[in-house]
Amino acid sequence: MIALVDCNNFYASCETIFRPDLIGKPVVVLSNNDGCVIARSQEAKDLGVRMGEPYFKCKTVLMENKVSVFSSNFALYGDISNRVMAILRKYTSDLEVYSVDEAFLDLSHVPAYKVNSVLRAVAQDIFRSLGIRVSIGFASTKTLAKAANYFAKKTPGCHGVLNFYEMSQFEKDKFLRKLPVSEIWGVGRKYAEKLHSFGVENAFAFLQQSPDWVKSSMTVVGLKTFLELRGESCLKLEVEPQPKKSIVCSKSFGDVVTDIDVLDVALSNFASNVSRKLRLQNSECFMIGVFIQNNRFASAEPFNASFCVSIPDGSSNASELIKFAKKALRYIFKPGVKYKKIGVFVSEISKISSLQLSFFDANLPKKKSLDTKIMMTLDNLNKKYGRDSVSLAACVGDESWKMKNESRSPRYTTCLNELKLIKI
Repeated sequence: MIALVDCNNFYASCETIFRPDLIGKPVVVLSNNDGCVIARSQEAKDLGVRMGEPYFKCKTVLMENKVSVFSSNFALYGDISNRVMAILRKYTSDLEVYSVDEAFLDLSHVPAYKVNSVLRAVAQDIFRSLGIRVSIGFASTKTLAKAANYFAKKTPGCHGVLNFYEMSQFEKDKFLRKLPVSEIWGVGRKYAEKLHSFGVENAFAFLQQSPDWVKSSMTVVGLKTFLELRGESCLKLEVEPQPKKSIVCSKSFGDVVTDIDVLDVALSNFASNVSRKLRLQNSECFMIGVFIQNNRFASAEPFNASFCVSIPDGSSNASELIKFAKKALRYIFKPGVKYKKIGVFVSEISKISSLQLSFFDANLPKKKSLDTKIMMTLDNLNKKYGRDSVSLAACVGDESWKMKNESRSPRYTTCLNELKLIKI
């Protein structure tokens, strides 16, 4: 008995929490550097604003229709997401956080006759506490819950909650006939095109195929999707988040950069962020890479280069990763290029407890212990006083590389200096 809770137009909804004057009005949120549209309120969707549309192309339309435009405020969105998940945990401990605005809940402990009232209580609790509206799909498998959620958003009569579990197969089939194969969870663009070529246009038609045909055409992954749609659970809830096998941190610059010293500062910040994510999952990496590129839209000669460096003993120490990242940058830096983006990625990640130490380096365990203590102190200080309250000297310097956030709203819930002030 699986519920999928999905926040409606999440980023745009977060912007209206502290701006109730914008409720019912068109709102859009832009990507890093205010590049393109990444979130829209329903009113903005109704105006025809497309997801991923470059801001410079739709700017005139947005102004003419008095659309409120916000730069991305990920600190705010992340905090509101954590609050949503905290509310959901009141209803079950078996919860999989699927994305920043979605979560699967196992409600097998709830009697079937109480499910609808519990689902509506969840939606009302989140709205009362945070002002965020959600859609909820409920079914016997994760894939069917996803399908139910798809229709919960689009069916006015169900008021944001759709329960497949209580429906007869005939009633479910009516919905599945309206579900395009491209909207089936687990069916990507290429498989959707393949299914279309065989005349399979919707989920119901997909279920009319034989399991053997599905497996031969879409591998065992497609077969699991098929069986899930048929009501056979193949995908378990991942209550404990799985450690990442690779981590990437990259951003486009607000202005182009030509100076390697400025690139070093940006690179150091990204490497430090990667090291923090490694420590959060109690891991170390044995490979770090760097990539740089210019603005391919504004240059006659696109430049894109990357280089990887091995870390012999593995590390999650920020200063170590910065050192190796700078080494990689020196291999690919080309003077005179106007760089627009830089990124750091790590791979060959292992749990710290499972690492094989060098037999010939007697000082290595002592060094790793000291590294751990230093990084733990850094993490604890930043947890207590706020992220980046304490950072390595390499991360401080020229900030011309930082993103444009010309229309960012205040970080109402995560920055003391930006709290909402109310005059009495």
